[in-house]
Amino acid sequence: MRKRWLVVSAVIIGIVVFFFLIRAVLLPLVVSFALAYLLDPIVDYISKRRIPRPVAALGLMALAACILIAIFVLLLPTIIQQVRIVIAEMPTYSASFMSFVKPSIARIDKVFPGGIDALMARGIEAAKANAPKLLSPLAAFLATTFSSVVNFILGLLNIILIPVMTYYFLSGMKKVKSTVNGLIPPRYRATVNEQMHEIDRVLSAFVRGQLTVCTILALLYGIGLSLLGVPMALFWALLGGYGNLIPYVGTLSSSCGAMLFTLLQYHDLRRTMLVGSVFILAHILEGSIISPRIVGESVGLNPVVIMAAVVVGGSLFGLIGMLLAVPTVAVAVVFIKSGHQWYLLSDYYQTDRKAE
Repeated sequence: MRKRWLVVSAVIIGIVVFFFLIRAVLLPLVVSFALAYLLDPIVDYISKRRIPRPVAALGLMALAACILIAIFVLLLPTIIQQVRIVIAEMPTYSASFMSFVKPSIARIDKVFPGGIDALMARGIEAAKANAPKLLSPLAAFLATTFSSVVNFILGLLNIILIPVMTYYFLSGMKKVKSTVNGLIPPRYRATVNEQMHEIDRVLSAFVRGQLTVCTILALLYGIGLSLLGVPMALFWALLGGYGNLIPYVGTLSSSCGAMLFTLLQYHDLRRTMLVGSVFILAHILEGSIISPRIVGESVGLNPVVIMAAVVVGGSLFGLIGMLLAVPTVAVAVVFIKSGHQWYLLSDYYQTDRKAE
């Protein structure tokens, strides 16, 4: 019994290490499977209406592509126009920022002998003295940035493969499920199917529900920021809404950016605080009303666990790791709960209880 568990553990560890080593190649595969997973219930529904599954998959993908292109065509010009306006206003922002910080510079002049000029001189001298130490991290940063750019270009090339693989996943999903189910020993089939059903329920609640929540958040942000006249309101709304797929990251980045540009344009702390209150209010609504009603409590993870999962996923697998961190942990929780129940019912635990 112990030898079998050791073999199973070694196989699992080997699979994890293998996926880690080929993680750069997995991106189109993971994206394709995720899209197929999202679209599979709709394809199942259509195929039950006597429409061949390949035809249903192809038609649904074409419809989804048309919707995405329509959204892209409608939103992109507005975002570009807002960005152009902000770029044109950059000299004004710079001048207003300098006038805004002048009182602080004047206070520094009174506190430090020589004022801001002396502080800048000290900073330049310190930079010169520590130049060798500073250049090493800079070189590493540039190398990482170049590598990221190359990976980004390769990722764009891989996008060509994503629709093709998604179609084949959707077309053969039913057959794959049947084949995998047939490989499970009959004595374990009921238990495994129960676990797979629970995993599917958790992932469905998270993935499909989270996309709905992100759309609602983007609408709330867009309405609030537009009413307050925030520069690039649509951009910050989309970033804050769909950036919420990576917990906390999208909300923090969009709120800080929106507040900064609002302050630069209007020089009004009250308006800037109102912009921050839009994000706070939307976050409160999301946590107390929107997510519980749409996603439910099936993926109720501790915030500390969520942050740790995002950090670990990002450090190991980059952006895709951050996106998949929370659903992966949610699936792991299903196995942990199952293992906990199995342990409580095991002879080892029951024997110890009887001995007491």
